[in-house]
Amino acid sequence: MINKMKKAIGALVLLSLPYTAWSANPESVTVNVTFVDAITMSTANHLNFGLVDSAMAASETIMISPDDTVTDTNNRRLGGIAEAAEVTVSASAGQAITISVDNIVGGVHYNLGSPTCKYDVNTSVACTSYSTTSVASGALLIGMTLTRNSVAMTPGVDNGSFEVNVTYN
Repeated sequence: MINKMKKAIGALVLLSLPYTAWSANPESVTVNVTFVDAITMSTANHLNFGLVDSAMAASETIMISPDDTVTDTNNRRLGGIAEAAEVTVSASAGQAITISVDNIVGGVHYNLGSPTCKYDVNTSVACTSYSTTSVASGALLIGMTLTRNSVAMTPGVDNGSFEVNVTYN
């Protein structure tokens, strides 16, 4: 009976020891937080191809670059304003961001593709997933290629669209 009491007292002594006696030394872990402004965007200019010849043949193309340079090897642009889209992007300066152009929808008579971006003062690059560093408020210029499809042409306005996404990395 005395042995059982000794064991019980020993167990109580062990249970009364501080928890730290049974654990490894504590390790301090730092918590890092960077607060940033929400990214906002507003369209300053839409992508404009101007006036295009309705006799444009299937597979002929017109390209507008981010710096508004027009490439029209078949001379199908007849006038009007030709300019890249411009989106003002406001974000916390100095943060890593990714820019992408998605959900590209051509018009009834053409397809859109090959989006090219120029953000702030950087050079033009493909913008399917373009990583760069944000500025407080910068101009994102977007050019694209219009390719005539085979749908029978009917003159008139034929609008397409695309989405611009900017996210922090």
